[in-house]
Amino acid sequence: STHCISSAASDVYKRQENHRGVLEFSDSKVRLHTALGILSIAGTELRICCADKQTVVCTGEIAAVEYESSR
Repeated sequence: STHCISSAASDVYKRQENHRGVLEFSDSKVRLHTALGILSIAGTELRICCADKQTVVCTGEIAAVEYESSR
């Protein structure tokens, strides 16, 4: 199960701070480990344009951003 935090198809980037690593990356899905759980970003033409120990910036046409439930 997931908790949707954004569903705006017009988003062109998502900045996530305090991440703990990239778990999955493709042109349609990015999954990040965060302090609040696993953050899933879905869309098309997704790219990680900047990543360091604290911040990941994902660009593309973002369809949804959700936290995955740990249940």
